[in-house]
Amino acid sequence: MIAPMGCASALRRRFGDLVHFWQAAGKERRRGDGGNGRACGAGLPALEGPEIDAVLRAFKARHYATWPDERLPALDGLTPRQAAAKPKYRARLERLLEEMERGESQVEPGRRFDFGAIRRTLGMG
Repeated sequence: MIAPMGCASALRRRFGDLVHFWQAAGKERRRGDGGNGRACGAGLPALEGPEIDAVLRAFKARHYATWPDERLPALDGLTPRQAAAKPKYRARLERLLEEMERGESQVEPGRRFDFGAIRRTLGMG
């Protein structure tokens, strides 16, 4: 994970040793290879295993717990809960959920978020 300098302390407090930080000079950041011809993050330990999967699932669960009540530009500033109650926006919300589910389907199975609970909360299950 690459984190901006201002985020490093907060991420360290939240995830401890599971998060590794990488800092690059402006020129290296533009090149995208850390200035050494290797991909950014090369040589860092892989973040994999059941513990990492659990951390990622918990992070997503916390994020999506409040999502139905967050105002979204994609819904013209409505919350998903408000959009679900308005026929004009319900179809747009359905497309948004489908796009999110499609993206999540590309994630390793142990790290995927199940949108079923959100759909049930919004009456779209």
